[in-house]
Amino acid sequence: LKFDIIRTFTYYISPHLSIPSAPLFAHFLQFYHSSEAYK
Repeated sequence: LKFDIIRTFTYYISPHLSIPSAPLFAHFLQFYHSSEAYK
């Protein structure tokens, strides 16, 4: 489910951002992995 959220974020939100999506997506993944590590 969470992977679908990430995929949705990538395909539907990123194209609408005025800034490059790659750095933002990298930060999003970093936050995701760090939050998973603390579970």
